[in-house]
Amino acid sequence: MDIRAYSRWLLRGSDTSNRPRSVWRILVPIVLTVLVGGIAIPGIVSETLSLGSLSMAFVSNASFALATLGAIAVSAWYLDHRPLRAYGFSLSRAWWFDFVAGVVIGGILVGTAFIFAYSLEWVTVLEMWSTGDGSTVVGGLVLMAIVFLCVGFWEETIFRGVVVTNVAEGLRTRLSSRQALFGAWAVSTVLFGVLHLPLGTVPGEASTVGMLGVWLSLGGLLGLAYVLSGQLALPIGLHFAVNYATNSIFFGSDLFPTVLRTEITAPELWHPIAGLTMVPGLLVAFGLVIAWCYWRRGESVLAVHISERPSKTS
Repeated sequence: MDIRAYSRWLLRGSDTSNRPRSVWRILVPIVLTVLVGGIAIPGIVSETLSLGSLSMAFVSNASFALATLGAIAVSAWYLDHRPLRAYGFSLSRAWWFDFVAGVVIGGILVGTAFIFAYSLEWVTVLEMWSTGDGSTVVGGLVLMAIVFLCVGFWEETIFRGVVVTNVAEGLRTRLSSRQALFGAWAVSTVLFGVLHLPLGTVPGEASTVGMLGVWLSLGGLLGLAYVLSGQLALPIGLHFAVNYATNSIFFGSDLFPTVLRTEITAPELWHPIAGLTMVPGLLVAFGLVIAWCYWRRGESVLAVHISERPSKTS
């Protein structure tokens, strides 16, 4: 095999179309997002402005969201050869209903964990309506909502829209549609959990093992919401609500504005954010996601975004 032929095989595999392998269609938007949204923009802002923790959290996550939007647009046009709506952005009234449902389910998930921990006296409410690093509670809570909307948008676009879509297409050359979707869901779940381990925040009193378990479980829930609905509305709503309810409603710290500022005294593995106390809420959320998708779509619940002719890209 000569170098030119090998290079083409490395880039495109056996695909006869103009698309690169699915692995490149996944890596390129991720790398672009990290370089621009995670390094370049926040670095420039931090060097030129002196911002507090709340403002910097906004800048960081807004940068990620903007970078993801740009990266996915570039990828859709030059690599994937598909419209943006194919990732799960078929915006309609039904899309927004799914988003609201995701917000409600996410709130129920975290609220269940709080009630469980509070009833066992593992959580103590220290203050209500804490301003944290913000100047006002209401303004701070609104800004936190924007921050977590950005988080939900960019992480779900990458982990579900990009990863699940392209892994499923790659696997369809060897597996059935259902098997490919299951494999893509598993890959997305593992990536979400494992990458959050070094990059996410583990509460000081929590177990790393417990936190990894929670991240993997949440990744599985968010991936299921995407696979069953075929759209990003439900997982974005879920992701936003879980983060917002955790940090700005039920388990707030003295760093950011929150409805309840709490102290957690649960044993490590029973930490309400990063441990077994989340299990009842997770089980309820899994059930609600399945019930919602079945109610909305019935027998077509698995008719998702790789229903076209399968790509031969490996």
